[in-house]
Amino acid sequence: MAKIKLPDACRRLSQKYETPVAYQTAYMAAVANIIPAERDDTCRFWLIDESNLTAMAKALGLAATKPKAKPATKTKPIFKPAAKPKPTRPTRSRASRPAA
Repeated sequence: MAKIKLPDACRRLSQKYETPVAYQTAYMAAVANIIPAERDDTCRFWLIDESNLTAMAKALGLAATKPKAKPATKTKPIFKPAAKPKPTRPTRSRASRPAA
């Protein structure tokens, strides 16, 4: 499979699992050899094999939560809580105000 850069892998996982994946977290996991990653030929970038994205998700704790499926239709809530009343301020008469 094709190799993709680490920031692109973070973006794909964020989209798939609808949870932000911080680049710094993925970078530290790659350095610590927690996720399957390798350096490119110039040693400037971390590369992830596309087939290892699920392993990366498991290592970062994302695979335990299944990818969220978007609901087909929106449902309205059955119960709608009553609105809270606005707090009232005590009124002061003109006589109790300090003179300017």
